[in-house]
Amino acid sequence: MTQVLSIDRASVDATGTQANNASYVPFFSADGTKLLFWSDATNLVVDDTNTRSDIFLKDLTTGDVTRISTSASGAQSNGNSYGPKMSADATVIVFHGNSTNLVSGDTNAVNDVFVKDLTTGIVTRVSQTVAGDIGNGASEEAFISADGTKVVFKSSATNLVTNDLNGARDIFLKDLTTGDITRVSTDAGGNEADAGSDEAVISADGTKVAFWSLASNLGTGDTNNTYDVFVKDLTTGAVTLVSSDAAGTVGNFGSYSPVFSPDGTKVAFRSIATDLVTGDTNGVSDIFVKDLTTGDITRVSTNTAGAQANGGSFAAAFSADGTRIAFSSTASNLVSGDTNGKSDVFVKDLITGTTSRVSETPEGVEAAGDSYAPAFGATNDDLAFYSFAPNLLIGDTNGKSDIFVINTIDGETVTGGGGDETL
Repeated sequence: MTQVLSIDRASVDATGTQANNASYVPFFSADGTKLLFWSDATNLVVDDTNTRSDIFLKDLTTGDVTRISTSASGAQSNGNSYGPKMSADATVIVFHGNSTNLVSGDTNAVNDVFVKDLTTGIVTRVSQTVAGDIGNGASEEAFISADGTKVVFKSSATNLVTNDLNGARDIFLKDLTTGDITRVSTDAGGNEADAGSDEAVISADGTKVAFWSLASNLGTGDTNNTYDVFVKDLTTGAVTLVSSDAAGTVGNFGSYSPVFSPDGTKVAFRSIATDLVTGDTNGVSDIFVKDLTTGDITRVSTNTAGAQANGGSFAAAFSADGTRIAFSSTASNLVSGDTNGKSDVFVKDLITGTTSRVSETPEGVEAAGDSYAPAFGATNDDLAFYSFAPNLLIGDTNGKSDIFVINTIDGETVTGGGGDETL
């Protein structure tokens, strides 16, 4: 059973002063020493006067906070910034936003995808053609490869590649080294999708991209006329429909939000399908794990005894070694004593089957507000999430969602990491 050993708040300034507005969706560096998030707060760094949502990077060792969503010269953005992700070494950060002053010539008046190189300070617009022409539609929800050389994102732009004629949102891959841009949401023969695609992620080794799509022509057997999860092999071009049962039959309802295991052999996703595994009768969104090698599929949003959740589950995240999955859920029956009526963060041990709630105090007091978007640090014991709960830490009086970092204990073994650093 995983228990919370310590909890700290990351959405504070370098001196520990709490944020004066909401913070959302944490993302760890590979070594667990840095945490990325976006926030509406204006007091996390000095001279934050743009009254916009900004991207911040927290050093969990020193407590320092850096605002990322600035131009190469350090000018603050004139628009909102969201959805940050970073390379494994935390030197390259990608995000999307509607600022017009982060790079020159930004005149399309929609969200674009940007990359900030923390070594040089240079900001690059990713959502543009090889020739440098700006996208003629919104680009969002970017994800960067571990080595910081590739970015995938969704876009409604029709001019990023030639022959984009489907009139639908597509998934694109930008090679930051060569500048090449490729449309990923195509079938194995390169034919464009017949409907929109969303929420792309790239495997750690940069060889595969997962996304969900309403398209019916990307893979064989897609007859359900709803959203499915696909994996595109960037080396071979092969497309695999992931949201299917162990026999390969596509799910009967929508599937969304894929994430890769660290070794790229598994994909976790949420689905409202009722036929991916036997005994799925709860009628809510569940978290599933698909083994890309064997085709086996497992529902992980269950309690320790294997009973299905009585509420919806969302936002899966793998631990660094792939043996645990964290997710948020409104279910009240995944652990005993869950009486807060809130969305909580849970951890499923894929080896033992144990389910634990981690959005609570070290004393076991449950959160008095909703908690979402878990992320693992460098070890199984370090996690972050954002929560509206005011009772997870003494002194949390801002009445807004904050980023919390926890360190946990499993059995009698305690390991340190980013979560028990002084913030």
